[in-house]
Amino acid sequence: MIYGEEPIVKNPKPFDARNDTIVMVGRFTEEKRYQWVIQELLPRLKKIQRNVKLYIFGSTGVKAAEEYYDKLLILTKNQGLRCPQNCVEKLVCILLRMLLGV
Repeated sequence: MIYGEEPIVKNPKPFDARNDTIVMVGRFTEEKRYQWVIQELLPRLKKIQRNVKLYIFGSTGVKAAEEYYDKLLILTKNQGLRCPQNCVEKLVCILLRMLLGV
């Protein structure tokens, strides 16, 4: 249940036909709780599906967003995840790609 309502999934694919990818879109801000996803959710998902991938797309148009983005990069490395260093220009759209352990 989310915000007091059951979520509706339209045209769901069977689990065995789905891609092992999670995509999150939004500005880089602590209220999005990307740090929770990296620290708590991914380790749990790794136990279920080792090949799971997480892609976070967002903008860092303000100083606080840039600082949070930098914090996520450090957290990613500390969690033993891989993240490419050749990210797109920060003022446009940034791809933060994290893969679970190799």
